[in-house]
Amino acid sequence: MLDRLAANQAICWEVMVEVEVRAAQNVLEACAQTDTMERVVFTSSVTAVVWKDGHKLVDAFDERNWSDLAFCRKFKLWHALAKTLSEKTAWALAMDRGVDMVAINAGLLTGPGLTNAHPYLKGAPDMYEDGVLVTVDADFLADAHMAVYESPTAYGRYLCFNNAVCRPEDAAEFAQMISPSAPHSAPSDELKVIPQRIQNKKLNKLMVEFASAIYGDLD
Repeated sequence: MLDRLAANQAICWEVMVEVEVRAAQNVLEACAQTDTMERVVFTSSVTAVVWKDGHKLVDAFDERNWSDLAFCRKFKLWHALAKTLSEKTAWALAMDRGVDMVAINAGLLTGPGLTNAHPYLKGAPDMYEDGVLVTVDADFLADAHMAVYESPTAYGRYLCFNNAVCRPEDAAEFAQMISPSAPHSAPSDELKVIPQRIQNKKLNKLMVEFASAIYGDLD
């Protein structure tokens, strides 16, 4: 019975992956057929970046990294699989149709309704141990989308987050946020600070330049 249930759940997730990939394809096809479309900002995920064999050996993840599809399938990282496949599909179509596309690879979006059932969080303990568990709030994510859409120099992919969960107290606060009904416990003194192994310097630089351009116009 349990094996059958697990198999059915896997099939369900595989279908959802296919749906997300098809949605990305349909959106890019529609954009390619719209003459007035200036730029497409494709919202992807950090999970399309950080999962691969030997990920513990990577010094620092950035926009050049891609999650490995076989690794995602092997460990049933369905969110990562869907985001990686859909983004790769979008990039392939954008290049083939001549669409000016920029991708935002966002961390976990925090806010009301977030729980530990969110598919992004599959493998969260490993993400924390690897120094790549990152979150983003809605305001920062919106500002990032505006910057990459409006900036003529924007290109390629941008890792987008404004918080990295790397300290024991950060982990305790994060756990309380996604499981507010769980008993609250102080972080153990034995837990260590995890070195952050993911960076978003490319986005931060662009957003500073974008803000400077706006302030300059106001002056």
